[in-house]
Amino acid sequence: MKTFQILTLANDLRHYANLRHSFLAAGFDEERCAYTMLDNFDGNAHEPYGAYQRFKTAGRAKYFIFCHQDVLLSQGDGYDKLLAVLAALSRRDPTWAVAGNSGVNAGYELVSRIVDPLGTPAWLGDLPQAVMGLDENFIVVNGADGAAGIGWSPELAGFHFYGCDVCLNAALHGRKSYVIDFKLQHLGRGVLTADFWAIKARFQRHWEKRFHAAFIITPTKIPLVLTRHAWLRWLGALPVVQRRLLRPRALRLARRLNLARIPA
Repeated sequence: MKTFQILTLANDLRHYANLRHSFLAAGFDEERCAYTMLDNFDGNAHEPYGAYQRFKTAGRAKYFIFCHQDVLLSQGDGYDKLLAVLAALSRRDPTWAVAGNSGVNAGYELVSRIVDPLGTPAWLGDLPQAVMGLDENFIVVNGADGAAGIGWSPELAGFHFYGCDVCLNAALHGRKSYVIDFKLQHLGRGVLTADFWAIKARFQRHWEKRFHAAFIITPTKIPLVLTRHAWLRWLGALPVVQRRLLRPRALRLARRLNLARIPA
């Protein structure tokens, strides 16, 4: 059994070749790791929700890595560091489900270990930190038997919000997701494709029925009100409310009400 199985959806062979070269140079050799690239060169034949879930279900590894094609291990962290960080996380929380490098914690603070064109600030506090969702550039899923049911919702599809979806599915199983101390470089700026708002609406419809009341924020600062109560959904969708959800007073109230939905 491999230590890591690494899956990337790629539409740019140059990016993928650079990613693979950087991983191999950082110690992710093919004796211990398996690389899979799904070809999106002629269109988006593969999307993350379905492709990632099929890969995880069919695969067999200690850990699964799902990453963007424009990720580079150029910051000094490699195979040994990631293995040590995940081992330490397992000692701290043997039932952890998902790990990554950028997310929002229960205090509604952005926690990150990443270098990117947006200048995302590095978290100055302790790591790991439990988070409500993860940036999709780099996601590690625990391959342990107890995490077999953790994955992506089969009802959803597309290229947005799948980092939150896998973490929410883990939370429903009572398992946590974490930002870990593993630094890499992401070359992408993040693109809002034409279908972004349609995928957001489908994501909310799927998840709102599962919560009495939840308020989560994505790593890209998209606020999501998830509730089975129609009047709360209506209120949360008002433009004036949406503009105020990220203000300090609203975040303090959300913290007091424990709306982040991170398992205790």
